[in-house]
Amino acid sequence: MPLYNLVRFKYRRYRKIVEILELKPDEKVLDVGCGDGLSFEVFNKVNPIVGVDIRPVKYKAKNFQFIQADASNLPLQRQ
Repeated sequence: MPLYNLVRFKYRRYRKIVEILELKPDEKVLDVGCGDGLSFEVFNKVNPIVGVDIRPVKYKAKNFQFIQADASNLPLQRQ
């Protein structure tokens, strides 16, 4: 039975998202439904990221801000 490397899979998914979006280092990222904050956020050390989820998140990083909210009623303002 082959071993499944979840970290490698998540990293490849992260790289693909950055490529598709043509994400530049100064652009802000909104991750709605960020869960534990351990997917996109854990690999991205450059972009300012706002993670939104209905459940509390304990993940902390210099470039990560968490907002606990329902995705159908986001408390965000365009800047």
